[in-house]
Amino acid sequence: MAATQPELYDLLVVTDATASMYTFLRSLHSSLQDIIRVSALTACFSRVGVLAYRDYDQSENVTQWSGWYSSDGPSEISQDELLSFVAQLQPIGGDDWREATRSGLAHAYQVMRPDARTIIVIFADAPPHTELASHEWAVEQQALAQPDSYGGAGKLFADWTSVARTLTRGEKRAHVFSIIEADRNYFCETTSMFTYLSTQSGGVCLSIPPNSTSETISKLTVCLLLSWMGAAKQGAKLDTQPLAAQARYADAGDIDQFSSEKDASAVRYLPVSSRKADRDALRANMTRSLLSLDTLAHVVPRREHAIMDFARRYKADPGYQAFVIEQLADIIQSDVAAIALNPVFGTLWRTVCNDRLQPARDKLIASFSRQLDAVEDRAKKDRLKKWLEESYDWAGEILETINSVPEEERYPCVFLDPTVRFPRAEGGEDGVNGDGANNSMEFTRDELLEIGRSCDNRILRRLGRILTRLTYVASKEELPAHIKDVPEDEVPRIPMALAKPEHHAKFWKVLLHTVLPGTMLAPRPAALLAALAVRMAIQPLEDVAYTELMAWREKWNTLDIPETWNSSCLGLLLEADKKHQQRVAGQQPGASSDGQSILKPEDRRLFEALVDYKLLEMNMDTTL
Repeated sequence: MAATQPELYDLLVVTDATASMYTFLRSLHSSLQDIIRVSALTACFSRVGVLAYRDYDQSENVTQWSGWYSSDGPSEISQDELLSFVAQLQPIGGDDWREATRSGLAHAYQVMRPDARTIIVIFADAPPHTELASHEWAVEQQALAQPDSYGGAGKLFADWTSVARTLTRGEKRAHVFSIIEADRNYFCETTSMFTYLSTQSGGVCLSIPPNSTSETISKLTVCLLLSWMGAAKQGAKLDTQPLAAQARYADAGDIDQFSSEKDASAVRYLPVSSRKADRDALRANMTRSLLSLDTLAHVVPRREHAIMDFARRYKADPGYQAFVIEQLADIIQSDVAAIALNPVFGTLWRTVCNDRLQPARDKLIASFSRQLDAVEDRAKKDRLKKWLEESYDWAGEILETINSVPEEERYPCVFLDPTVRFPRAEGGEDGVNGDGANNSMEFTRDELLEIGRSCDNRILRRLGRILTRLTYVASKEELPAHIKDVPEDEVPRIPMALAKPEHHAKFWKVLLHTVLPGTMLAPRPAALLAALAVRMAIQPLEDVAYTELMAWREKWNTLDIPETWNSSCLGLLLEADKKHQQRVAGQQPGASSDGQSILKPEDRRLFEALVDYKLLEMNMDTTL
């Protein structure tokens, strides 16, 4: 028996392009590049095209068609031409609110093919023309009735119920996913028309608030497609903030019992009657449920066979690995923020970063960092930094680093004893859930990484509690009996030898792996953690802390890292430097400590002046 051929899917974006659709068109322009890349990376769509419709007051441009773009077969246009088509779409016309949606869908049907299922994503903020109230209704009906209208299929799109039947049961078939602006009036005209079309064709209708941003529409569009693919949550953490609402019928029991807009039973589904009782019945039959990106996948119908898990495909297919590297490199150069916003890109980024044998990995990470440094928007840069830090689980690399230390250098070491319980911090601030001591060492990765952004007292107290709860052992024989037989991946032991240059001075970078496996600090936060250990005079850690800080002696006075110039950070460095000077003076009475100090003398004077100035500024309004 012959193997069943996989079903082909085309993606067709149909958009209202009248004067009120500027935000939608802008969102399409920003999201289309991502959609094309997702299509290529998932091999989900064979072809991608865009069709715009307006109204008959723009008789020359009622519809505009891009042509089909294909990344893996014969293509009518190039990717650049498709993007250029969207960029040049002008939002014009549409004087009487309702638009030539029927004509737009008739043209869509004309360019579809019978041997593939088409996924139609339609953007609209107004309903199709209806006979009740529309200047252009008769003009559109006459155009659709012409024998050669849209390849002879125009007549099938004159009645809205026929539109749904044709797209669902015709020679060429489609699922319609509608993204519409919520109705501003009482009668639910836009919502009801597109809810009917999506319901009948096996799609879903999503309603967004008026004045939604183009970024919101872009995120919703991409996540809608990923949900249909069955890929929305492959390793991704999605936004839980409501962005849209699912529009649906409260009762759709007799939705198949009428075959024309003029049928009496259609009034509960379509705005085809002017009688108040019928309008009220339609409104009563419409219901909305708020959705976030996180819950979108629960309501979006999925394709018959979900696409293969990206990580599994990456590991199994060397050709796909090379393609992923190429695409990620291009994304980083063109729009680095897209990796953090798009679940497909984010999942593949993590997969590549966790592939320590991938030769291109370090180059990609370096490229990401360079592009991140070039981001001018401070808030955007901070969000990307936070995402990058949180997205990467370094557990495998940290274990590799620890295992690279020879057996004879594994001790002394430090670890966090999971059997030791500590009392909850006063005021309940200990990263706890508020239910007692058992949770007092539970932290999120973001909480542990916060020292890279700020050195305020709250953050230093949190990390100080961690440092004071570490257990130090000088030799393997000193390990507690209940720890000796526990695997190191369960209770990580960090050798003090990792502070040595021959081990790339990684001790402070990997120390918080003891608290939350997979956590690694960047070099500067690692040095600040060492400074905190010095300030707190944690004796077992002092030598490795001084080693770390001496390596940073020439690096603090730079404008490249604005976080350093916060008074709390400068204060921490000054206190650590003072402790070090006191220690040197105690060991060598009368000797100058400047040559061995944590801070250069000129940096110390500058930092002290800045901290004093800040204290003076804070006390300017103090009553004498």
